[in-house]
Amino acid sequence: MSSKKFFDLLGLAYISKKLTWGERSCIDKIKKKPAYLDLAYLVIISRDCGYSTKKKIESCALAYNIFIISFGTKFELGRSIGKSMASVVLITDSNIANKLRLISEV
Repeated sequence: MSSKKFFDLLGLAYISKKLTWGERSCIDKIKKKPAYLDLAYLVIISRDCGYSTKKKIESCALAYNIFIISFGTKFELGRSIGKSMASVVLITDSNIANKLRLISEV
């Protein structure tokens, strides 16, 4: 049940334009943020993500103190946001990020 809630909330974040998806888009969003704004709150990496993609995203997120979770597959993440596959998703809203973190821990 928690995974259904997780993916439903992810879809809601996509509809409300509170997320970015894709490796390059997420890295650019993390690095180009102004120092006084915290625009990136949570990075979600699929469990079946490639090693090099995972390494790039984790190093970038850790450098900017962004929380990382690994949840679902590429197909599940992609389907929840209306795409075919998504290996990396970046949440840009603090309330949605906190709720996703709580759901993923259960």
